[in-house]
Amino acid sequence: MSMEARFYEEVDDFYDVAYPFLLVREAENNLLLSILNSLKEKIHRYGKEMPLLFSLTDHNDVKLIALRTPPVRSPNFLYG
Repeated sequence: MSMEARFYEEVDDFYDVAYPFLLVREAENNLLLSILNSLKEKIHRYGKEMPLLFSLTDHNDVKLIALRTPPVRSPNFLYG
């Protein structure tokens, strides 16, 4: 399989993909890592709606992750 775009419903599945990817450049991604850890502890920490959790991989190599919490309390983030 080549490029795969995936939306996640389970934060643990997204965490398994996103966390190692973000950790490579930890200083640049500290805010995203913090939000991701918060979501792992309590999925509705930022509101009633589910957060958007997305990854794009190429041959199982993560190229991009996207994380969006519900509007108002936190901004949108995209990294890749």
